[in-house]
Amino acid sequence: MIAPLLEVEDLSKTFTIRRGFPVAKTSLVRALDRVSFHVQRGEALGIVGESGCGKSTTARVALRLTEADGGTVRFDGQDVLAAPASAMRRLRRRMQIVFQDPASSLDPRQRIGEALGEPLRVHGLARGAELTERVGALLAEVGLPATAAARFPHEFSGGQRQR
Repeated sequence: MIAPLLEVEDLSKTFTIRRGFPVAKTSLVRALDRVSFHVQRGEALGIVGESGCGKSTTARVALRLTEADGGTVRFDGQDVLAAPASAMRRLRRRMQIVFQDPASSLDPRQRIGEALGEPLRVHGLARGAELTERVGALLAEVGLPATAAARFPHEFSGGQRQR
C-alpha cells in the first residue's frame, strides 16, 4: 500500500481562555480532540462543520502555525511536529492553507501581483522578470489577465477574488 501524502493522527489542541472583570476566570477550550485523517496523493479533503468546531485550528496545527498539544502529523513521510525550522521552511513550500474567505485572506493594501509573488520571493523560487512572468502565468491559470497583477483586492468581483 502507498503511504499517504498527509497523515494526521490523534491531533489535540487546547486553548486557555480568560474571561471576566474585575476577577478573571480561566477556562480550557478543547479545540481538537484526537482528530485523525489521511490524504493520499491526488486526493482532496474538505473539512466542514459549524463555526468554532476546529476546522481552521486543524489546518493551523497540521502546518505548525499553532503548536499541537498531542498527536502526529506526517507530510510525505516527514514528521511535521518534530521538524526543525529549516525543514519547516522547505515543507511550507509544499503545504499551505487555502482560506475560504478571500476578503479576509487578501491584504487590501497589497496589489494582487505582490500577494502572489510574495511566497515565490520568500522561498527563493523567483525574482525580477521571472517573478513577473510566473505571477502572470498564475493569473492566466485562473482566467485573469496579467494586467490584473496591478489591481487591489477591492477592484475584483467576489468570484475573481476567490480564484
